[in-house]
Amino acid sequence: AQAVCQLLGASDADPVAERTHQRNWVDVPFIREDIRKLSVDQIAEATRGRRPDVVIGGPPCQGFSTLGDRLSADPRNGLVDGFIRIVHGLRPQAVIIENVRAVVTEYQGRYRDYVLSELARIGYETQIEVLDAAEYGVPQHRRRAFARSPAPCGDPARRGGDVGGFRRAEQGLLPGGL
Repeated sequence: AQAVCQLLGASDADPVAERTHQRNWVDVPFIREDIRKLSVDQIAEATRGRRPDVVIGGPPCQGFSTLGDRLSADPRNGLVDGFIRIVHGLRPQAVIIENVRAVVTEYQGRYRDYVLSELARIGYETQIEVLDAAEYGVPQHRRRAFARSPAPCGDPARRGGDVGGFRRAEQGLLPGGL
């Protein structure tokens, strides 16, 4: 059985990402905004008040990728803070973060530990594992790190209640920078 989800919206600062999204999901809103400036109110407006059940994001990986410079001071490494702020405001039932596998071990695991502690601070206990895309039907070996966090058991998001002016969506995802 294949899961069925309804895409509620997406966000990224890159105009190319916006054009690609608009070609593939004509009727799904896209917010072109830097994650550091993106607000929960902008998301509520774009999704007409529908709060996503799942928020998926892939913060930039250049600071960790074995193909990049791997600089711990790369300013893009801090974009995950904007993502976590949005998660905190939306209170989805689950969070998924995808990144290169080196994010788990690079800088003696400090970045991984930071992300885990920040998600825990807002109530999301997180597990991280490295998965190979070939094991999921992709015709290439591509190992990526996935962090997944269900909402806390006592959280209104887990119970399906309304949070922060959003009504619960039946299904929904906000990928990209969200």
